[in-house]
Amino acid sequence: MQAIIEFIPDDAEASRAAGNIGLVIKEAGWNIVSFGPNPKADGDGVTVEQYLAPKPSGEAFFGEERKSQEAASALVEFLESNRWEAQEGFASRAPIDAIPSNTVRIRVGLESSPFFDPEWVKELKQRSKEIRERIKTTPKNP
Repeated sequence: MQAIIEFIPDDAEASRAAGNIGLVIKEAGWNIVSFGPNPKADGDGVTVEQYLAPKPSGEAFFGEERKSQEAASALVEFLESNRWEAQEGFASRAPIDAIPSNTVRIRVGLESSPFFDPEWVKELKQRSKEIRERIKTTPKNP
């Protein structure tokens, strides 16, 4: 798997966090093809974007997207298990913001502060986590 790692410019904490993620995924055997600041990494926490094929059709398309999605999910799960605020996202199918196949894009934004989250946001995050856990334990059809 390949990774593009981006972080918000002029933020030492985001840069350091991106570097730490880079070290972890290198140890896991991933190849970092790009590392640097990008103003588009402007959200809270870490967003791991999966590859989307330019045209949604064909078996190769589903295989390439699935491989990227599984890698993105595994990385988000790892980050969350280490108390990072992380979520999955999607790269663009359009050439402007697309990423290559066999790649995930990791965008590191500001450190989120859940202390200030309204109660409904905390409940939504907890519910989302429970749903992801249920999906992981649901048997897959062969």
